[in-house]
Amino acid sequence: MRKFLLVILFLSMACNIPRPSALLLPDKTVVAETPTLETELAEEGKSAEDVTPESTKHVTATAVAKTTPKAKPTATGKATPKATSDQPAKDGSEFTGTVGLENFDSYRLKFNLEFDGLNGSKPAKGQVEGSLEATTDPPAKHLAMQMDGATVAELAGQTNAIEFYEVNGATYIKNPLDGSWISFPSRTDNPLTKGFFAPEDIISLPKTAQRSGEPETVNGVSAYRYSFTEKELAETKYTYSGLNGKVWVAVEGDYVVKYEAAGQAKASPTDDDKMFETASVKIAYDLLETNSNLTIAPPQQDGGNFDLPKLEDASGVFSASGMTSYKTETKLAGVIDFYRKTLTAQGWQEDDALSYLTDTNTMLSFKKDGTTLTITATSDGKQTNVILLSQKE
Repeated sequence: MRKFLLVILFLSMACNIPRPSALLLPDKTVVAETPTLETELAEEGKSAEDVTPESTKHVTATAVAKTTPKAKPTATGKATPKATSDQPAKDGSEFTGTVGLENFDSYRLKFNLEFDGLNGSKPAKGQVEGSLEATTDPPAKHLAMQMDGATVAELAGQTNAIEFYEVNGATYIKNPLDGSWISFPSRTDNPLTKGFFAPEDIISLPKTAQRSGEPETVNGVSAYRYSFTEKELAETKYTYSGLNGKVWVAVEGDYVVKYEAAGQAKASPTDDDKMFETASVKIAYDLLETNSNLTIAPPQQDGGNFDLPKLEDASGVFSASGMTSYKTETKLAGVIDFYRKTLTAQGWQEDDALSYLTDTNTMLSFKKDGTTLTITATSDGKQTNVILLSQKE
């Protein structure tokens, strides 16, 4: 499990950035004062009494030249520079874009991380490619990651693919060995999923950057392109050099639509879980869609117990391949009555020869379509622990 988490740890360490609230905001916009005839005359050491028709033409032309805008203001009040895409905008190097995913009802994105270098004298090479989709109503997330390369394989063992769901208050993790699903109640302090669904940790946003002149259409969104180097990054746990970064920020909404960065990275000497000491690194991020009709449903389990009936007050539900356990406030007799009635109505037949009942525990056995379902329930006087085991013949 430790190796399983190291891969995820690297994503946040290599790409650690401050949360949007920590990003620098632009200073107040300075509005230039419009020159008047009096100010122009004062600059030339003249007064109104010295005004002649010819001098008036000269002063007026000068004033017009100074007040003519270099760019036409947009509806947002910001000027749209006339520079080409290869010319940096003159209206600032302060970068105010954020990942901004919290502002959407739903989104879908993909990301990619590649590294090639050394860990001591040993080659270190790997790639992590993933996708994430999420909705807010109802709250649900789905993360899938594919990991390749000798270094990743060494850290993760046989786990070269990771897939998670968080749906209806439950977390589902795919077992990479047999493709089955393990489920358990979602918790904010769960070390397996804590920090997994934080796309803002995939990329490092700059504090300052040079903006292209005209917006570009990227992933279906009109966005400005910003360029930056390691000198313009916020603090990260890796030291970068020769970094060439680009980030596209939506004109409407100021959120990141696309991100690309490549350069040399050096790990901290005190980092015991680093995947490399020095390496060339490439990072990519694409926001593919937002506020669409996205629906995230729990995974389907072949041969599992996800769809088997449970008491309405079931808590602490845990499911793995062929096994489900939970706790209930229902008394032992009520548990037995619930399963006998419910399973019989679903076409299961009880095997009386394998069922037994005592004052504190019971075991029921049912069969259907070549599958045997065994239910054990144990009461401690306050709660009843229920375990369902299914096995195909």
